[in-house]
Amino acid sequence: MVILFGLGAPAHAQLQAGPAKVAATCWGNTCAGKDPNATGCSADMQSPADYQYVDYVGSHDFLVRLSYSPACNASWTDVHEINSGDCTFSGEIWHEGLTPAGTRTRTASVFDGYSCAVYTVMMSRVGKSVRACSHMSNTYCTRWL
Repeated sequence: MVILFGLGAPAHAQLQAGPAKVAATCWGNTCAGKDPNATGCSADMQSPADYQYVDYVGSHDFLVRLSYSPACNASWTDVHEINSGDCTFSGEIWHEGLTPAGTRTRTASVFDGYSCAVYTVMMSRVGKSVRACSHMSNTYCTRWL
């Protein structure tokens, strides 16, 4: 197993934004718990932090990203299987927040064994740092942003 941080997402590993930009329907705290695609927040998605998880036993590579929407001031975690054709993700992902006072929040974990890409619901970035996390055989998280 190898973990590589900060690789950037390949072109084929993007959340699907509609052909035309959709106006975001939430901002900050009103985005909490919502789907980034359904709200239009994925239209201006940026990925300021990511890591690649390479599983030699199963020959699977996963790109785990912290995704952020400036228009929505919200973020989420997404994972994409890369360099493998069977799209078998055998793990969980979640999104964490940390306030300056040290209070941690976390989205519900997402498990999906038969998808090439999965993502969590969003979390507001208002007044907190956020990071993306996953657990396959070990737990890894991006740096706090």
